[in-house]
Amino acid sequence: MSFEAVAGKSPVNHIGKIYNIHAEHIAHQVFDVTGIHNTVKIAGKIGDRIDMPQVAVVSTIDRITQIDRGEIRKIVDEKLSGIESITSDLVQGRIMIC
Repeated sequence: MSFEAVAGKSPVNHIGKIYNIHAEHIAHQVFDVTGIHNTVKIAGKIGDRIDMPQVAVVSTIDRITQIDRGEIRKIVDEKLSGIESITSDLVQGRIMIC
């Protein structure tokens, strides 16, 4: 989820663009793995490390178990540790935005 348009922003250093795309990927993976409908919000501070946002929140409307909570945390941690790949995927055209 983002309040910013991603088109036209730098894929190298615009965290709004990168976090918006990443949040969507995380939300899809959480649903694919757990079947839980969710919303992902990621926020960071310009100048901070991109792989360490100030907050990454997964909200659900469904009740979740401790097992689900652990699986969601694992997905978020894995995705954030590989966040730099989004920049190269955008530059190489492997990720398309509308």
